[in-house]
Amino acid sequence: MTTSPDIELFNISSDEEDDLLDFPKMAPARKATQAPSREKHCQAELSRACEAFSVQTLDAIGVARCRAADGNAAENGFETLLGCPCPKSQLGTGLRHGFYPKEECIPACDKEQINPPNLHHYVLKVDSPNVPQVTRIMHGNKEFVFDGFSLFFHQKLPVELLCTPLKIALGTSATVTLLPARSPKGFNVKSLDWFHKYLFEEILSFPMSQPNQNQCSFYHCLPHFVHKEGKNVHLLPMIAVLQHLQANFKPIFGVNDLFKNHRGENVVAKIRGQVVFNPTKTFSALRLDHVEDPRDLLGQPKLVSFTKWKKSVHTRSRTKRKFMPNRIKSDQTERPFFENAVPSKGYYKTGLYPDVIQHALLLVPTVNYMRFHFNLQILEVRIGYTFKDKTLLELALTHGNFRGSYGPHRLIVKRQNETFGFRTNLDTATKELKRPSSNGSKREPGQTYERLEFLGDAVLGFIAATHLFYMFSMADEGTLSLFKSKNVDNSRLCDLAKRSGLQQFILYECDRNLIIDEGSHPLLANIFEALFGAIYLDGGLNECDRVFADITFRNEQNGEENKLAWKNMLEHPLKRENPHGDRHLIPKCKSLLLLTKFEKSINAKFKHIRVLAKAFSRACIGLNNLTHGSNQRLEFFGDTILQFLTTEFLFHKFPSHSEGALSLLRQGLVNNKALSTICDKLSMRTYIVVPEDMEKMEHVWILTEKSKADLVECM
Repeated sequence: MTTSPDIELFNISSDEEDDLLDFPKMAPARKATQAPSREKHCQAELSRACEAFSVQTLDAIGVARCRAADGNAAENGFETLLGCPCPKSQLGTGLRHGFYPKEECIPACDKEQINPPNLHHYVLKVDSPNVPQVTRIMHGNKEFVFDGFSLFFHQKLPVELLCTPLKIALGTSATVTLLPARSPKGFNVKSLDWFHKYLFEEILSFPMSQPNQNQCSFYHCLPHFVHKEGKNVHLLPMIAVLQHLQANFKPIFGVNDLFKNHRGENVVAKIRGQVVFNPTKTFSALRLDHVEDPRDLLGQPKLVSFTKWKKSVHTRSRTKRKFMPNRIKSDQTERPFFENAVPSKGYYKTGLYPDVIQHALLLVPTVNYMRFHFNLQILEVRIGYTFKDKTLLELALTHGNFRGSYGPHRLIVKRQNETFGFRTNLDTATKELKRPSSNGSKREPGQTYERLEFLGDAVLGFIAATHLFYMFSMADEGTLSLFKSKNVDNSRLCDLAKRSGLQQFILYECDRNLIIDEGSHPLLANIFEALFGAIYLDGGLNECDRVFADITFRNEQNGEENKLAWKNMLEHPLKRENPHGDRHLIPKCKSLLLLTKFEKSINAKFKHIRVLAKAFSRACIGLNNLTHGSNQRLEFFGDTILQFLTTEFLFHKFPSHSEGALSLLRQGLVNNKALSTICDKLSMRTYIVVPEDMEKMEHVWILTEKSKADLVECM
C-alpha cells in the first residue's frame, strides 16, 4: 500500500491525539504548566509500555532460546549460517559484513524523550502491487491499516539521494522513494528500537550490529498504521503498536487446543496468512497457510506454508490439493507450489502479516544504500577529494560479483522473500538495486570498476612517468622504467590503498578468491586504479596528481620534503638554457632549419625547437652540444603519453566496451607496426639529426620497425 500524495500525513488534532494515545485527559490547570505535565505523563506511559514489551516479549524470547536444546543455533552469526568463506579476522570489517566506519561517530540519542526533535524524518514510499492480506490493528473503535514505514536519520540526507527513486527487484519490481515529511508524534527512540529488534532480529533473523551505550544506530524505523477519515490520516502511536505485538505474542496452540477435534483447523481459521516464528530457531519465520493434524493423539500439528521454492528438508511436492486455498488452486498458469511443513512446537503468533515483511525487505537494501553513501564521505576525507558525481565513486568501488545489497543481508533478503515475497514472478528472486546516475543514464547490471581501472591505470602511469622524467633529469631510460614500476606496481598500489582504508568500502560479495588479507591483493590495486579513473573523470588530471602525491607521501619519513620535491618539477635542461625559446638558433643550424619543414607537416610550431631535435637524435649519435644526448629518455616519456592518450580516447569513444575489448583496441593502435606506419607517412627518416662527420655512415640511416616506432614515441 502507498500513501496518496494528496492526503496530509499525521493530521491529528490535540483532542484526537489524546484518544489515540489512550491517555486520560489532564485536569484543567494553568496553560503554562499544562503542556509540560501532559508531555511528561505521555513519556511515562510510553516508557512503561516499552518496559512491558521488553520483559514480556523480548525477554521471553531470550528465555525460550536459552532453554531450547538447539538454542545455540539461534545465536550463530550470519556468516556461520550462510557459509561466509571469510576468515574470522575479517568478519567485523567491510561493507559486506555490515561494518560502516562512519557509524562509529553517531552519538547516542535520549531514548526516553518523547517525540525527539533532533531526528530528520523521511517517509518510505513504495510503489508495488497491492497485497491481498494486510495487517490491521483495532484501537479505540477504529481500524488502523499498515501503510509502510518511515525512517529517522541523525542528519539530513543528501539531495542526490532523494531526487531519484530506487528500483528494487524482489520477485516483482518495486520503486522506493524517500520523501521528507513532518515528524509524527507518540513515539520515543526506545519504542522504535524495541520494534526494530523484534521484527528484524527476532522474526526475520537479520544480523544487526549493536551500537555501544555511547553510540546510536544509523537509523530508526517507525511502522505506519493509519486510519483515514476523508482527507485526514491518523497515525497509530507506538504505545498501541507495542501493545498489539505484546498481546499477540502467544503460542499458536495452547493447552486447551491440544485435545480438541480438528484443533488445527479451528486455530488456523483465525490466523490464516499470519506470520509465525519459533524463537529458538533462526530463519524459522513462515506464513501460516494451513495446519495438518497429527497422526496420533499426542502428536504436534504441523504448520504448512505454500511457496514456489524448496527451501528446507521439510519441503515436499504438492500432493494434497484439498488443503490449498482456492486462490492457489485455481492458479493454473503458475508453476506448482510446494508445501513447507514444520512441527508446530515452539511456534508463536506475531499479529503481523506478510505486507509488513514485504515492506521490511524493501527497507533493508534502501537503508544499506543510504548507509553506504553516508560512509563515502569518510573515504572522500581520507583521499582528500570530494566527488561532484557520487556515481563515479560508487562505480569505482563495485566488483563484478556485487548483487546490490550494500550490506550483509542479500542472502537473507532472498531467503525471506521466498517465504513472504510477492506471489507472482518469484523465479527472479532478489536482484540488484539499480539507481540512475546523475547524468540521466541508468547504470546497467554489468557495469563494474573494470573500465575505470583501465583508465586509471593509464592516468597513474602518466603521472608517475611525468614526475620521474623531470625529477631525475640524468637518469637513463632503464632507470626511469624501474622507478616507474616501483611506484605503480600492484604491491605499491595495495599499500597506498590500505593507507586510505579503501578495503573497507569495496562492494563485493563474500568469496574465497576475494579474501583481502594483510598482504597485497590484485583486487585492491585494481580498485585503487579505478578510483583515480573516477577522479580523472570528475576533477581532471591536476586533481589526480594532487591526490596521488598526498596519499604517496602520507605518514612517511621526510614525507613533506619529498612531496615538495615531487610537486616542484624543474624544466627540461634544454628549456632552462633558453627560457624564452631557442628559435633564434634555427638560421645557425642546418638540422634545426630542416626541422621547420617537419613542423609544417604536423601543423605545429615548437617554442624550443632543440627539444624536437632531441627527439630525432638516435642513440648511436652520442653526446653533442645541440641536443645534449640521445632520445632514449623521450622514448620512455612518449610511450607513456601515447598509452594515456589512446586510453582516454577509447574510453570515451566506446562507452559500452569492456576492459578487455578496450585493451585489444589499444594494442591495435599502439604497437610497432602501427607506429612505424606513422613514421613512414611523415617521412621522419629524413629529419634525423646527424652530425656532418656521420652523414656518410649507412647504419645511421637504417631504421628497423622498432626504431621507427621509437622515433614516433620520442616525437
